[in-house]
Amino acid sequence: MYMWYSVMSGLSGAMFAFFIRTELSEPGSLLCYGNMRVYLSYVTMHAIIIIFFAFVPIYFGAFANFLIPIHVGARDFAFPRMNNFAFWLFPFSWTLFLGAGFKQGGLVGG
Repeated sequence: MYMWYSVMSGLSGAMFAFFIRTELSEPGSLLCYGNMRVYLSYVTMHAIIIIFFAFVPIYFGAFANFLIPIHVGARDFAFPRMNNFAFWLFPFSWTLFLGAGFKQGGLVGG
């Protein structure tokens, strides 16, 4: 399941990359309305989403949940409930972060 959430996060990060490229192709376009704070919010949201919501869950899901137990010869990983709790916090935090990014001042200031 980490992979599906990572794909969704990667697509939202790609959407912000598209917003950034659109704004850079024609500065002051209708996308950011000439507001630099909106542009900087898009850049910040793109970076945080790609790093923390796309790459990290893929590495955590593949490495910690699959490869480490095989490497140490265990049937399963050590704390499955804690892993499940972290898994269910992921979509909530992603939604909360996107909501914070689309508020009035964006991520970069009030």
